[in-house]
Amino acid sequence: GTELFRSIDLEVPQGKLVAVFGAHSSGKSHLLRLLAHHIFPSEGEIFIASHLRILHVARDAQLLDRSLLDNLTLGLPGPPGPKDIKRLLEILNELGLHELQPQVEEEFAREAPVDGPQTWMKALTPTEVSLIGLTRALVMNPEVMVLQKPFLMFQSEMCKKLGGVLAEHVENRGLKLDPATVSLRRPRTVIMSVAAGGGAEFASA
Repeated sequence: GTELFRSIDLEVPQGKLVAVFGAHSSGKSHLLRLLAHHIFPSEGEIFIASHLRILHVARDAQLLDRSLLDNLTLGLPGPPGPKDIKRLLEILNELGLHELQPQVEEEFAREAPVDGPQTWMKALTPTEVSLIGLTRALVMNPEVMVLQKPFLMFQSEMCKKLGGVLAEHVENRGLKLDPATVSLRRPRTVIMSVAAGGGAEFASA
């Protein structure tokens, strides 16, 4: 196969917001997939401590044919509780998805799961689908989050908002979690690819 990388020596300390940028087809996507352990190198080594959860968020979010709540809480270790729902609603509001909040509250209030065809997806715009994918990742709150071009779908104002959200996620070791307990949580690291149009200004490394 074609050789993409040679003699790369890269170290990223935990607790950083890292931007990867370069020319079109320079290998940004492959590098992030390597870091996320989606693919593996033919030579060399990539080490991320095994106790750290790694989540790869593709540029095009994939939704399950299930309820909105199921899609948003997919990464939680168990069924969401009231505290999880409160945090989820705050994250939706932060990302401008407040119109989805009533549906989340309604689905959580039901005792039985929502069965049958899911019609809520049909009304979503591509931008909203992308934001739902990012919301799902932030709700899961992995120690290492790998994002493929998270700013690509958005205008400048939304890019600024999203940059602030990712910075808060890293600084607080989880978005919308109690700042008083930040020292009890492991550092959060975000590694993202950015296009030439911008996004690197939000990085801390």
